[in-house]
Amino acid sequence: MEIARRIVRKIKRHATSLRKDVSVAGTELSTKVEDTRFASGKRVVQRLPGFVYGYFRNVAPYRFFVNATVSRVRLSLIDEKPEVINFNYISFWVKKDDGSYAKYDGSYQCAMSSVAEVLPDPDAAMQGTEGNSVSVHSKREIKPWWEVTFAEPVELAYIELYNRKDIHGKRERSLLVTAYNAQDKKVKRFSRVSSQLAWEQFQTQAAPLLKNTLDYMADLNSFSDGPALKKAVESFIFAPQISYKQDKEALLALLEKAHLAARQPTPDLPDSLNSALEVTIPDNAKALRITGFRRKLKRAVQLKVSVNEKILCLDEQSVSPTEALIELKARIWTLQHAHIFSLPLGTTTASTVVKIFCDDFYSKDAFVQRLVEYQDADGQWHTVETTLNNLQARVGLVTLHEWIIGTSWSASFTRHLAHLLATYRMSQARTAKPLLRANRGLLPDFYEGIKEGAHSATYIPAVTYTRHGLTIPFSEIDSGFLADRMAAFAAYLKAEYSLDAFPCYGTLLGIYRDGDFLPHDDDIDLAVIVDLPDGKTYRQATEDWAQKLSENGLQCRPPTPMSLNLHCYFEDFDMDLFFIYRIPEKSDKVWTHMQGYNVREVDRKLLEPLSELKFKGFTFNTPGNIEGFLKDRYGEGWVTPDPTYEL
Repeated sequence: MEIARRIVRKIKRHATSLRKDVSVAGTELSTKVEDTRFASGKRVVQRLPGFVYGYFRNVAPYRFFVNATVSRVRLSLIDEKPEVINFNYISFWVKKDDGSYAKYDGSYQCAMSSVAEVLPDPDAAMQGTEGNSVSVHSKREIKPWWEVTFAEPVELAYIELYNRKDIHGKRERSLLVTAYNAQDKKVKRFSRVSSQLAWEQFQTQAAPLLKNTLDYMADLNSFSDGPALKKAVESFIFAPQISYKQDKEALLALLEKAHLAARQPTPDLPDSLNSALEVTIPDNAKALRITGFRRKLKRAVQLKVSVNEKILCLDEQSVSPTEALIELKARIWTLQHAHIFSLPLGTTTASTVVKIFCDDFYSKDAFVQRLVEYQDADGQWHTVETTLNNLQARVGLVTLHEWIIGTSWSASFTRHLAHLLATYRMSQARTAKPLLRANRGLLPDFYEGIKEGAHSATYIPAVTYTRHGLTIPFSEIDSGFLADRMAAFAAYLKAEYSLDAFPCYGTLLGIYRDGDFLPHDDDIDLAVIVDLPDGKTYRQATEDWAQKLSENGLQCRPPTPMSLNLHCYFEDFDMDLFFIYRIPEKSDKVWTHMQGYNVREVDRKLLEPLSELKFKGFTFNTPGNIEGFLKDRYGEGWVTPDPTYEL
């Protein structure tokens, strides 16, 4: 457990250095007063509502460093009003012999105070991955809870909790996490609403990021208000008495300037050897390591380097989280999956120039957030190039902004958040969609920020914001290539499964109405009409198709637990395949998606018999009554383009 303890000690040193020697009206804050933690925590809870709960902070996992022998862990809501406890996924991490960490994979038993009929299995929270949607759901009650009991005591390093990411994630605002030992005594507790526990969480989860952000801004030549920002932050958080409204407005005004000063163009990785990123590795270096941060991808991420005029294609490594990686993610909480590539350098007596580039369409975004290091003769790693310093500062500014305003997003916060997401190609942008639905008036500010950040890259295409999050719009991709991939996938489905696939939904709308793919669209929609097997539900039939396709080598998955479509990873392009089912007891109807992920009956005559349409040199099947189908799906306004239709 010593490695995990060192992580916590490092984090607390950041917190101490942030808080040390803070003076208000000439009076130094004392760390020796008995009620310091309670008083400090109370100020955090009262003055920083977004630290207690923030919509954007909630899109990433929460980590609780336990570092103790544990037999049972309980998650409970401690508010006195009726509420439900429901979240996506939870994992427990233990230390391995080599010092890295692994998910606990032993036996366990889960229980809940109650279960809702829609999600009746408490064990579901321990199954799956961080990509899960909501997996457990209690009934509405006072102080509901979920808990896990391990078959044997576990040397638990930390807990990783993924809350639900929409606006209903706020239900867990009063969450209390309690770890018990074999004698059923409490060994660790975590909360952001209990004053004393909130201060402990602030020290470990918030102070390191805040300190590094303020230090970065103080050293930034383009920002002369660095010292004033640091003083305003310290006073607003720590001072026993403040003029809340006045000091809040002054701090937000400084934050506005800081956001603008910290902006930089997208630091994308070059896409060719001629323009490659060059790093100089000192003599006697043993290895080079390049880490890119992005969500897990279905395809292997690709990276190329040139050493001594020899081009090498590096393979992504599968490694367990290390102490350094956990500490990094504790500070920069937005960092997602680490895509790691290593290059042994052998024994050299002179410095080596390594050229790094990525020419793979699907891999480029993975290296916008990157860390390039070399390993010296003693096995220590040293940074030679990184984009994480600016990323950390910008994440820190957005996080501080949200701490201050809570869930009451402003136009300024929304614009700067969007700019950050677009600049660093952050996958979390997708979760902003359900958050913005609560205040559509902020959409123009969000789009403005996206546009400003999306077009600052040098080597990767601009992105746009769609219902899938930040994506490369079809306006940035050759239409002939898209049509070719769509035709190839349709031919594959016909040859392998005798399925007559046809473009549908947004893909059909663009082809029929505009003669091209919708410029703001980002995925190809194909559909097939099939019979519903006897004794199967629509969902079960779709799962059977997913298994059948996967067994034949086509990677695919349903996007939600209720979907009747599959995300298919066909060759070098992704497409959605929708299953439209003939209803056995209603020969004139079919059952399919029509509005988002809602399903309903549709007149079969709108679809069958199929017709044909020529597009980009290919002949595609189409619904028999294209205009009738589009009108049923999009309404009378289908003839008028509307890029924000599904937001």
